[in-house]
Amino acid sequence: KGTVERVVVSHEPQEKVKFNYFESLSAFLKNKAVVAITIASIALIIMQIGLSSANQIVFQSYFKNAKLSGILGLATMIPSLIVIPLVKPTVQRFGKREAAAAPMLIGILAAAGIVFLPITPDNTGMMIYIILAVLINSSCIFFSTVVWALVADSVDYQELQTGKREEGTIYATYSLGRKLAQGVGVSIVSFLLILTGYDENLGAQQSVDVARNVLILIGLVYAVCVAAQYICLRFVYPLDKNKTLELEKKLGRSNVELIGETGDEE
Repeated sequence: KGTVERVVVSHEPQEKVKFNYFESLSAFLKNKAVVAITIASIALIIMQIGLSSANQIVFQSYFKNAKLSGILGLATMIPSLIVIPLVKPTVQRFGKREAAAAPMLIGILAAAGIVFLPITPDNTGMMIYIILAVLINSSCIFFSTVVWALVADSVDYQELQTGKREEGTIYATYSLGRKLAQGVGVSIVSFLLILTGYDENLGAQQSVDVARNVLILIGLVYAVCVAAQYICLRFVYPLDKNKTLELEKKLGRSNVELIGETGDEE
C-alpha cells in the first residue's frame, strides 16, 4: 500500500527470442572471469567438505582425542567473525580480487607446514595442527565472502564481451559447479585415502602410521586447493580493481573515476 511505482513497464507484446542453452554455455566457457571463479569455488568446497572425514581419522587415530575434533570446526569459524567486518574497507581499498587472493599465500604456507613440519601425535602436535588448519581456512574467508560479488562482475564482463546479459544462465551454471563439487569432493578424498593405507573396515580407528599418512594427505589437499584458488584469482580472473571500475564505467553503471585518472577515487 505504501509503495509508489516509479518505473512504467511496457506491456506491449514483444517477439520472443528462442533460448539456446548450448550457445549460452559456450559463452560461459569463454568467460575467463566466471570460469576462474567456478574452478576456485570448486577447490574451496572440496577443501571444506571433502576433508571432514579425514580430519576425524587424524583426531581419533593420530592424536587419540576424537572429542576435540569439534574444536577445529569451531576454531575455523571464530576468525570469520573478526574478518567479515574488515571485508568492506579492504575491498574498497584494494579491490575484490586482490583482497580475496592475497591472504591465500598464508594458507599455502600453512598447508606446507602440515606436510613438512614434525607434527607429533600429542597435545602439542594437535595444537600446531589446529593453528595451521585455522590459518588455512582463514586465508579463504575473504574469497568466500566476496565470491558472489565476483560472479556478479563476471556477468557484467560477459555482457560487455557478447552484448547479452545472461545473468540467469551464468548463476545457474556456476551453482551447478558448486553442487557437483559438494558430491565429488567427498568422493575424491575418499579415493585418495586408499593411497594412505586406509582400511575401511576400521573406520576412524586406523594405525598411527596410516593416520600420519592421512595427516600428510590433508596437508597436500589443502595446499592444492588453496593454490588452485590463488592461481585462478591472481592469474586467470581478469578483473582487478581498475578493470572492474572500467567495466562498470563502460556499462554506464558507475560514476567512480578510474584510479590513475584523478589520483584517487570519488
